[in-house]
Amino acid sequence: MSTSLEKRTFQSTDMIQDDHQQEASHYPQQQHQQRYENSLEGSTLEETNEGGNHSFETQQGSSASGGAAADYLDPNMQHARQRLSEIHEKMESVLNNYLELVVLGSEASGKSSIIHQYISKQFTEEYVPTVTEHYYKTIYFDNDSITLNINECGGRSEFKQLQHQFIADGNAFLIVCSVLDDPEQCQSMIDEIVNQINNRSSTNLDNQQSIGNVDQTPIVIILNKSDILESQEKYLDILDEEDMQKARSVHSLVEKKALQYKLPFVSCNARDFNQVNDIFNIYLLKELMKKQKPIETTKIVQNVDVENQLKQYARENKQDLLLDLLSTNRPTEECFKKLLFISILHEDASLLGELIHINKKDHFVKEELSRIEMLVDEESHFKANLLLFALMENNRKAYKLLKEEGLRLKASKLPKQQNLLLIVLQSLEVDQGGEDEGLDFSSDSENYSHERDVYLTDLALEIFSEQEKELSAYVNDPCVIEDEVRYPLHYAIDLKSYLIAEWLLRHNANVDVRDFSGRTPLHRAIESGQVKLARLLLNAKANHQLTVKAESPRFVEKSIDRIISEECPSSLKEKIIALLTSFGYQATPSDAKLIELTSPKVATPSKIEKNVSFFKNLLKFTFTTGKQEGVSYINDLSYSFILGDSTDYTSKLDNTNIVNGNQHVTLLFQSKKLSSTVKVEVSGSGDITVTKALPDEIEVFVGGPPLVGKSRLLNNYVQGTITEQDPNSEEELYLKELKVYDQVVKVNLLDMNGDDEEYLDERIFSSNAFVLVCSEEQKNSIVAINELIEEILFVKRVDISQIPIVIVQNRSGNSTDHSLEERAKQLNVPYCYVSAKSNDELANLFENVLIRQLIQKQSPLKQFY
Repeated sequence: MSTSLEKRTFQSTDMIQDDHQQEASHYPQQQHQQRYENSLEGSTLEETNEGGNHSFETQQGSSASGGAAADYLDPNMQHARQRLSEIHEKMESVLNNYLELVVLGSEASGKSSIIHQYISKQFTEEYVPTVTEHYYKTIYFDNDSITLNINECGGRSEFKQLQHQFIADGNAFLIVCSVLDDPEQCQSMIDEIVNQINNRSSTNLDNQQSIGNVDQTPIVIILNKSDILESQEKYLDILDEEDMQKARSVHSLVEKKALQYKLPFVSCNARDFNQVNDIFNIYLLKELMKKQKPIETTKIVQNVDVENQLKQYARENKQDLLLDLLSTNRPTEECFKKLLFISILHEDASLLGELIHINKKDHFVKEELSRIEMLVDEESHFKANLLLFALMENNRKAYKLLKEEGLRLKASKLPKQQNLLLIVLQSLEVDQGGEDEGLDFSSDSENYSHERDVYLTDLALEIFSEQEKELSAYVNDPCVIEDEVRYPLHYAIDLKSYLIAEWLLRHNANVDVRDFSGRTPLHRAIESGQVKLARLLLNAKANHQLTVKAESPRFVEKSIDRIISEECPSSLKEKIIALLTSFGYQATPSDAKLIELTSPKVATPSKIEKNVSFFKNLLKFTFTTGKQEGVSYINDLSYSFILGDSTDYTSKLDNTNIVNGNQHVTLLFQSKKLSSTVKVEVSGSGDITVTKALPDEIEVFVGGPPLVGKSRLLNNYVQGTITEQDPNSEEELYLKELKVYDQVVKVNLLDMNGDDEEYLDERIFSSNAFVLVCSEEQKNSIVAINELIEEILFVKRVDISQIPIVIVQNRSGNSTDHSLEERAKQLNVPYCYVSAKSNDELANLFENVLIRQLIQKQSPLKQFY
């Protein structure tokens, strides 16, 4: 080998083709091979930045003619080649994988601002504390790419445990400080993070990427808000000289820490996109290639402006402009793949057809169309091929075109909570309204017509027939969608698709499987009145005796009787009962009870029969109506219980009156066991209305000053778990179902952030009741509570005696301050001491004190309670 050195610059598509390289061309990923051969021969590499375009320069020993043959005979070189092949195999999984990038740092250091600037080129002055956030972005290396899974962890001390987990799983790190940080805390934070990285385990089993100490892990230390030091005069009104001196000391300290650990240091301003972009695309990338990825002898990005223009034309479906640009420019393989996926977003699919044709001729993408995949789901991070993406986008023309190219549905990197079959079912779902509304799915005739079902399943059954083996493996696998467990059979019921449900049952789907709320497919069919599907499930041995039963306290246990009574459409209840009865269900109506009326008899009465449900009861009302002297009178009024305990209820005639030419008869049904009352009003027009003690859904405003523990109280009450810290400081909605007497009431508990006034009046206006939380540790509690009460009275425009309000003190010990209790007495509203650690006290607050206030002050039947 010659000892002379020659300096060369490699561009993105240029490769050095000497005899030595040609000899090794049978190895995959030739560019990476050249890099490793260079490193094995003792070459050195350095990165240069020319006008924003990155290239890599190498100093390499030149090989004389015939050197390849000599190397091939050299045993040491043969060993080197074998080692090179092993390295390629090891690195291939890294190149096609994601990088778990963890962003850590001090509180309010600007971590979120840096990420948002990089992801979306946006900066906001508003500070919103972060618990955890997740983002992703792909960096391209010519024909290769890495997707950054960016995981941000809040900087508060209470998030230390989360930080440990993030560090344990991370492959690369950004440590963010601010010039406004306390110098000592900043120093200890960097030391602590570095120590945790050094002490963690050696391998991340989830993504097979190496995890090591600081010397082996890509890390960048960032000092944010550097503009304060660069433009001090702008901040003189809020920062004095002492603050500026402290900021300069933080800069010096952080830079020294970076030198101590031999890590890159970046001073930046999150408002400046170019500075932020350099953090990821220069400093992090250099660390990545230095410590984990092979250093490419190419530019990172080729013809960025051209590729961005191509993507823009594709998004706007400007085919002529895009094709003209492609005729004179050759984009990277990754860019062309992106164009294929973007083209599927256009319904006519003509652009997709053009791109497929061009690719066949010019081979922009080396791999087959069927193998091209792209990240399509930000939340679950799974990859879909072109055909699945077309199905997910409901683009039937693109789907047909890709099928003609021989593609099959395929997804990869599916996490455990994803299910390919459910992805297909979701993709087949169409809008329920408009032209696709179809017909009544309650039909149970033998010649069951299902135009809309066919519309859905012509394509579905084609898919299921062609890929039966792959999809049938998922029939009993759950999928977590928005924290809720779903199964394919439930989804078929939701789609109202008899044919899909039949296919699933034919492939041994569990007919009694429960979803997130404890409902079986039969429960779902009954509550939506799908007679045909209910019969299919019953024929498949569905158990109609199972109750709705979920582990979560959010859901109330319900029997089939109750589902029919409370949720099944009234017009279909009798059909459902008749169907269930044929499968052994027993529902025997009680004897009819006649209500004695003094209405005048009419000459030609019309008979009316209507079903009415309240609680778990289903009643059938029968009466006649007819007009006399311009008034519609009611005669022969009777009722019978179809479902429910008729012996528990007594009925009495409350009153009769004439309203707008119709006689109205009001009956009161009172339960002996529960002391509850329901009002049923029958109108001469044939309408029947039911009035219960409370509405079926209630909005409860939970407010108070900041840091009084509202979120902790609500989380512990709804979830049934004790937490030491407030889960978050943002507005959040908690859901709870309560059984009030025999009525199921959905309670929406709105946790109002103590600092958030933007939507305060809107939330007050829409709320039925108010729980105002204070704490003896917050000295301004009584002032804040008084201000809230004044605002409630102003918005509601009624006297406080008509507004359900409960004042709550979140106690941490024996209270000595009774000022709030005295204020509650003055307002004549309940006052409670509550501890987040006492489930009994929390239940008493919401299920006794608050409900009693609602009934006493807002119930239309309050005189009976």
